[in-house]
Amino acid sequence: MWPFTHRRAKQVSQQDLLSLLSGGGLPAGFEDATRTAAIECAGSMWANALGSASGPLPSDCLAWLGRELILRGQGVFLIDTSMGRLRFVPVWHVDIDGYGPFPEAWTYKCTVNSPDNSSYVRVRGDGVVHLNWATNPSQPWRGIPPWDTSTGAIMGSLDGRFSKEVKTPFGYLLPSRDRRVSPTDDNAETASYNFAELNGRLITTSGTPADVGGQVANPQQRYSPIRLGMDVPQPLIQLRKDIERSLLMACQIPEALISAADGTSQREAYRRFVVMAVEPVLRRLSVELEAKLELSPKESKFDVHALHGHDIAGRAKAFQTLVAAGKSAEEASRLSGLMVDDA
Repeated sequence: MWPFTHRRAKQVSQQDLLSLLSGGGLPAGFEDATRTAAIECAGSMWANALGSASGPLPSDCLAWLGRELILRGQGVFLIDTSMGRLRFVPVWHVDIDGYGPFPEAWTYKCTVNSPDNSSYVRVRGDGVVHLNWATNPSQPWRGIPPWDTSTGAIMGSLDGRFSKEVKTPFGYLLPSRDRRVSPTDDNAETASYNFAELNGRLITTSGTPADVGGQVANPQQRYSPIRLGMDVPQPLIQLRKDIERSLLMACQIPEALISAADGTSQREAYRRFVVMAVEPVLRRLSVELEAKLELSPKESKFDVHALHGHDIAGRAKAFQTLVAAGKSAEEASRLSGLMVDDA
């Protein structure tokens, strides 16, 4: 290891700048879906789910890996034995070089952060634990996060625009035909007022309600202030909800888990999340650990029995059905999941 000098900031291309200056919108790189509540929710759920499993990796490493899979599409650990015991060091940034299709022959250039500095470590592929969420055959070494879609770009763009609109000045206008303003009043004429300093206050403006957007035929509005500030169209709010749901589904989180569904639907959704999402990821991680740490299949296996505690009633019913069908108690316990398989 040696001190790592910080990288230069990523350069923005001339086309991106021209697009911004010409009103062409933000380039894709500026739309960060990872800062949205939907991706934060998905990252936390995956961190807690993986962290609940027990096996060759500590719970904190599993939780970190679950979050990294969602946020960055991959998680990389350095395998460290420098202190006389096996430890796994999370990698902040990694560049991968190498020839050939076998990852153990690739070179991993890893950046590891600490409170006072960053260190640069160069190791072979067999010196790291590397798990991807998904990959493209054209770049099999690079993980692809689930939000890296057009839907994710829309979500990031919407939240970015909502955030900017929330920060706009807000307050109230009170139309008045009387141009005089009391010197002791905190109000001011809109002709010379700086709306950036409105900050929720009420100000008077000369003219009729119709002059500032009110209704011409409503005399009562002469005494009603007109609100200025954020006004997001309802269709955009509904669109955001639909896109948020789509992003969570892309992260393999069933809709019933994040909606006001009944208990039965939520239990079934949780079961599908564990069986169809969490367990397959842990199996792939077991294969990686078996190869990198020279473990047997039994030693590299993760126990997810704690994640099935919610389904004890359904498993007990399955046990009774199997016993009634002629299975032995031991076999029925194994098939229904009431017995942990040590094989």
